[in-house]
Amino acid sequence: MRIHSNFDIRCNQSLLQHNAKVYIGARSQGKAEEAIKNLKELTGKEALFLKLDLGDLKAVKAAAEEFTRYTLIFWYSKEKELHILYNNGCANISGTDMNWSSNNITSEA
Repeated sequence: MRIHSNFDIRCNQSLLQHNAKVYIGARSQGKAEEAIKNLKELTGKEALFLKLDLGDLKAVKAAAEEFTRYTLIFWYSKEKELHILYNNGCANISGTDMNWSSNNITSEA
């Protein structure tokens, strides 16, 4: 996820301003924390980091399990449901070319 793009910042800013809880999924915790800091300066509200590499399906599954684990163990402080997921990246089928998989593999594959 290009967390530094104008679209990402504005979308997350709007969600936070409307009291949504925002998780920023990214490979780089440092870059995500920088974006989280910027969003806090803009909104006074803080997004949360979720380690996520869309180029690796095992990492995608691990991130989903981490989110689910939070909801099962800490149900009093974490969400039980995911209401909105926006993604400006692509999930890669391990072992395939990223451009090919993003242009040719659909959710129906």
